[in-house]
Amino acid sequence: MDNLWYSHPGLGFFHNLYAISIDGQQIWKLTDIPIKQNLHDGIPVYASINPVFNKNGSKLMWTERYSGEGGDYDWGNWRIKMADFIVGTDGPSLQNIEIVLDPYSFCGNSNCQYANGMAFIDDTTILVTGDLSEQHVYGMDQYTYNFQTKVLKNLLNTPLYWEEGSCYSDGKIVYMTNQGSDYSLDFDNPDWASQPRTREYWIMNVDGSNKKQLTYFNTPGSPEHIEFSKGRRTIVAECEFSPDGRNMLGVIGFDNGGADTVEMTLQVFLFQLGSRDIKSFDTDSDINSDRTCVPRFGPPWISARHTLTANTKVVKIDSMTRRASATVTLSIEGESMDKRQYNSILDAAIASEIQAQQFYAQVAERMKNDFLKELFNQLFQEEQRHQKILEGFKARGNGHIHFKRAPDFKVAETVQAPQVCDAMRPADAFALAMKKEEAAMRHYAQLAEACDDADQRRIFQELAAMESEHKHKMERAFVDVGYPEVW
Repeated sequence: MDNLWYSHPGLGFFHNLYAISIDGQQIWKLTDIPIKQNLHDGIPVYASINPVFNKNGSKLMWTERYSGEGGDYDWGNWRIKMADFIVGTDGPSLQNIEIVLDPYSFCGNSNCQYANGMAFIDDTTILVTGDLSEQHVYGMDQYTYNFQTKVLKNLLNTPLYWEEGSCYSDGKIVYMTNQGSDYSLDFDNPDWASQPRTREYWIMNVDGSNKKQLTYFNTPGSPEHIEFSKGRRTIVAECEFSPDGRNMLGVIGFDNGGADTVEMTLQVFLFQLGSRDIKSFDTDSDINSDRTCVPRFGPPWISARHTLTANTKVVKIDSMTRRASATVTLSIEGESMDKRQYNSILDAAIASEIQAQQFYAQVAERMKNDFLKELFNQLFQEEQRHQKILEGFKARGNGHIHFKRAPDFKVAETVQAPQVCDAMRPADAFALAMKKEEAAMRHYAQLAEACDDADQRRIFQELAAMESEHKHKMERAFVDVGYPEVW
């Protein structure tokens, strides 16, 4: 290892992006930036940070350091890239990679050097943090950027505050700022990172209006100050919403240093905005699943997961008023099962159908046998039909979903999933299809079992029934075609 440079995950130095299976058994490399091997090899210090999916998981955005010199304190030059995220027969990959925002090129001078893509607002607009108004890099603002029209909008215009990160959900942006802090920051201090500081989450509309403070970790007498900060200087950092917008993960830093020294300890907090709770996760403790149904943070094609709890501390949230001794108000307006939760579940199911379409289309393209090519094209069309059915349920929006119950032959459970190859037999093709339907059915059934919310559990049960019906069709086809082939 003497010839290898040390990596820095927090800054992304010497890092490429990888995809990993949920069980951790498979890893796929997505990017291929050159990695510096020694001081004199002439390779700049590249970096890859902050991969972010769009709502349906079809696009991936990330930030790349592509020039290792220049700018304030040699920050280097950073740019935002985007690509199609494709899950094919050989695993995930990035295709059609493009640069969507390069600060140096956008401003036309070296005063702009940093931009970081924080979230997708919609199909053409992203949430960006950076120094795109030619301010000091430590005084970066929050922006929206339409990468088709090239229109950039500064939502803050506060170059004297440290507002580095943000997250987005349903027309609301949560961002971090030291506005109102008792500690001022000297951006020109070469030892900038060692300065004592505090920072809180604020919230605003996507157009920058209606800015309000969201947390009060540094306000004496507030519940979060009493329960969590306990008199220590506190900063808020990275945040991420769940797909339904009712839960937010946040990284909180507690400063255990003295009056002029910084000794930061980071913890992950879950802000349960729907139930008005804040939970902290002890990152040094064993983490176990509870029975609360919370979607996984990330693209919907990744299966949902349970809320993680470990030595959980809770501050109750009062939706009406802030009582300093007992409650905290997080003023995020929510819809009342809740239409957003309903739509989030169906969005995830629709995205799964789209992923299945992509899979069958790619398999069909590989097939040399005309019968198999037509078979996989039919499976592709069937998944399109499933997508339209789910979109119809979502458009009606009444929460009434029902699929007929098909008998379960449990044939799929008796065979192994075959590998995709150009010379597949029809039996293998049907076996592959029914194994995929089995996995989808089991996925929804497990989600239903894990949910305490009765309405959400019913929706997952109906989706499991939908996949069970598809599985039943594939099992009948396998029995009709596969068994004669086998015997």
